[in-house]
Amino acid sequence: MLAISANLECWACYVHGRRHTTIYTDHAALQHILGQNKLSSRQWCHLDKIQQHDYDIKYFPGASNTVADALSRIAYTQPSTPETTRSLLNVIELRISASNDWLDDIRAGYTEDLVFSPVLEHLNDKGGETPRTKKARRTRERAKSYLLQDGLLYHKPSGGKLCIPDNLRSDVIREAHDAILGGGHAGIEKTIAAVASRYHWPRMTDTITNWIRGCDVCHRVKHKNAKPYGLLQALPTPLERAERVNIDFITKLPMSKSGYDAVATVIDPLTKRTHWIPVTESDLTAETFVTAFIAGYVRSRGLPVSIVLDRDVRFTSSFWQSLCSQLGIKLWMSTAYHPQSDGQAEKVNSTLETFLKAYIAQLEDLANWDQLLPLAEFAYNAAKH
Repeated sequence: MLAISANLECWACYVHGRRHTTIYTDHAALQHILGQNKLSSRQWCHLDKIQQHDYDIKYFPGASNTVADALSRIAYTQPSTPETTRSLLNVIELRISASNDWLDDIRAGYTEDLVFSPVLEHLNDKGGETPRTKKARRTRERAKSYLLQDGLLYHKPSGGKLCIPDNLRSDVIREAHDAILGGGHAGIEKTIAAVASRYHWPRMTDTITNWIRGCDVCHRVKHKNAKPYGLLQALPTPLERAERVNIDFITKLPMSKSGYDAVATVIDPLTKRTHWIPVTESDLTAETFVTAFIAGYVRSRGLPVSIVLDRDVRFTSSFWQSLCSQLGIKLWMSTAYHPQSDGQAEKVNSTLETFLKAYIAQLEDLANWDQLLPLAEFAYNAAKH
């Protein structure tokens, strides 16, 4: 309704005075807006603006409205620069191995950093005279929180985390957020937890938050369409890991070179450990899924005590029911059209879809999406929950 009101106001020179105007929208309920018994004050406000026109609202499915959909998905890509190319080097190897080049860059960056440069000078000048200015005394107090070792600064209150100068922070954030292995374009809290577990710099939370809010890939592949969630009315939490699992499917994916077009999701609701198993939807029967489930989950985690499932025809089949009965597995079937009963698997499915959309668009390799599943599984299981 807001979009219709704003467009009619913007293009009033074309629609005002016309005999009739047809408005197409993918919101089917707007066809009957004038027949509703109760309207909110906001709806009345918009109706008051558009009732001056002779119009008719018709439903047009969003999937068929390719023109408007394409216009809303235009991506503005900036040309790569030598600095960007340098930052895309294997920062993972540099960080994990702590190579001499990476450490030398950190030492050199301290001299240009506005926060760490005075601290480094104070710690190097151990036998200096007593500071007389207010700025020098502030630097002395700040230096008490840092430890200098081999030319590197460590922050003592945070547990001895390595301090990163300003010019190298973007490399660290890019690795923790953008990289396929260990990043996965995770949210703000998970990225902060990954960076803060190893490094420190002032106002780290604000730096990472601003980086993620400006991430072009996250804006294109993620969406927020819900109000703040209420209290979770969940199933009883298992007492042991691998005691209960939730299973669900992601279907209608592009066919990969290996012949897969669907993913079976298996998640442990206690540890949040997830397994993604590529499958072929056309060949996915109760018998074939048992084989995939044993090869992808049971062989490493063992048989669960109970399984939470939706009412998929494969799970309601007599074969699956009989098999689980013989193995002593209790089946918890969710109510039809209530996916929140299997909310663990539903949320993990959304996370995997976001991961695949982000990196398929980045790598431009649609036919090898199944090869990203092990990396997505590692990134998700290693992230904070």
